Amino acid sequence: MFRSEDLGASWINCSAGLPSYYYFWPVQLLISPDDPDSVIFCFDYLYRWNDRGDLWEPFGFQATDVAYAPSDPNLLYVCSDEYSYLSENGGESWKIAKDACGGVSVAVSYTDPNLVILSDGVNGLWRSTDRLNNVEFRSSGLMGEQILHLFCCDTRGDILLCAGVDSIQRSGDGGDSWAPCTPWTDIYSPLMICQSPSNPRTIYTTDSEYYGFIYRSDDSAISWSMTGQMPYYYMTPIVVDPTDSSRLYSAYASA
Repeated sequence: MFRSEDLGASWINCSAGLPSYYYFWPVQLLISPDDPDSVIFCFDYLYRWNDRGDLWEPFGFQATDVAYAPSDPNLLYVCSDEYSYLSENGGESWKIAKDACGGVSVAVSYTDPNLVILSDGVNGLWRSTDRLNNVEFRSSGLMGEQILHLFCCDTRGDILLCAGVDSIQRSGDGGDSWAPCTPWTDIYSPLMICQSPSNPRTIYTTDSEYYGFIYRSDDSAISWSMTGQMPYYYMTPIVVDPTDSSRLYSAYASA
């Protein structure tokens, strides 16, 4: 793990406290919208950066995904293979969600911090409107592929996007039904998509494993336009600058 304090001109190794084993890339790295020194890292287990000790501290439980509630940065949701967790104080303490199963991906409404969607990674989708105190099964209609990431694109949780191994699928009814909406048809590639922090309906994706084309949608993946091309293949997921939505970041496998 590395960090930069000068917009990427130089980098400092900050891996202290992390395990020595690694995957192809980490699951999630979150910086608090209210406190840039508060960083949560999901890497098999959940870790929090301790700026006083310059090291990562584990929370003590496994995690597959973590998400802030955009309208309440003190509220975080975490899912794992077996359980889901909730923190209401920015990660200071955690509790097991009352009625939630485990999962591989979690998404939170942009305006309602109580509205949470969980995915089990295959074709199961659960929805809660009360901070995971009660959970309703909503979908078994995803089209037979492994779910990598889940996104909520509207205020009510009706418009959902699911990124899978070789397609993006969209639901307009809270997960009851799905239809593919990938901007290309002839490529098999793990998909990388991201949302603009300033507008959840603006989505970016790339076929980075092959041609590196970048696609953008401003209507929650109903239509797409090609906006550019990556300089290399095998790029990491695109990230949108939270202070400037016209600025995108990515990284090459060795740069």
